[in-house]
Amino acid sequence: MAIQTALEELSSFLRQRLSRSKSDLEQHGASETHFPLTPPDAVVYPRTAEEVSEIVKICARNGCPVVGWGAGTSLEGQAQAFSGGISVDFREMNKILRLSPEDMDVSVQPGITREELNTDLRATGLFFPVDPGANASIGGMASTRASGTTAVRYGTMRDNVLGLQVVTADGRIIRTGTRARKSSAGYDLTGMFVGAEGTLGLITELTLRLRGQPEAITASALADGADVLTVEGLARPDGSLHPIQQAFIDEFAFQCGFCTPGMIMATKVLLDENPDPTDDEIIHHMDGNICRCTGYVPILKAIKRASRLLKEKGK
Repeated sequence: MAIQTALEELSSFLRQRLSRSKSDLEQHGASETHFPLTPPDAVVYPRTAEEVSEIVKICARNGCPVVGWGAGTSLEGQAQAFSGGISVDFREMNKILRLSPEDMDVSVQPGITREELNTDLRATGLFFPVDPGANASIGGMASTRASGTTAVRYGTMRDNVLGLQVVTADGRIIRTGTRARKSSAGYDLTGMFVGAEGTLGLITELTLRLRGQPEAITASALADGADVLTVEGLARPDGSLHPIQQAFIDEFAFQCGFCTPGMIMATKVLLDENPDPTDDEIIHHMDGNICRCTGYVPILKAIKRASRLLKEKGK
């Protein structure tokens, strides 16, 4: 009953930006995890921090659970509404608010994705380096303290978030951190909210540290028994490698010609379901990994090779 009262108030406040359609609820109840479908009671689409604040105040007043939603790419189920309530989808808060190339930082809303941000930064010679392997939202990456293979060179989200604007559980809007690189004033509240998975508040703005785009990138692979360490990094003038990202893959995957850990995982899922897929089935299943490779032909060749090797090994 308390949730229903909150939904009535939210409907009057947001009107068409509150959805209870089956498709929206199922989308926000699903995830990349093994957990079953857990749809929320409603999905809301705020556009400003003030709207998020009012949403949280209404829900707090009525005892209605609130769950933040970015791009839905999390592997741990943080964005699922296990207790019902509302899902706050930040897709309409996806703007760059301020860009300072000379200071190498940027302020963004939480709904902008990593790829959208780097596309907009391309002309500046800068980029945001954290790459969790999916086109996740920046707000979601901060809430889960995302890392990825580039962490070996650039660190995780905790190292690249300078400041936040957060709506706390009672609806207050607070700011943490500053753009200053050196500061020892007070508690590190930014570090507390990064990785809190939305339990301490909803992030409505982020100030991020940017890095210079590398002039040249090279890659190498080092085999050691059953493992292969793939390393991508900056090519130094003397030919040595300054690592940017690295990942372990098994020797079998390396022999098959797979180019990313995400490609390997998707291929294993495909071949578990269908040991002898057709070209059309391969392309349909691997479509999300095409951009990480060199086109369709290498994918088809790699997976056909993997299928053949699995048959030869009797797996």
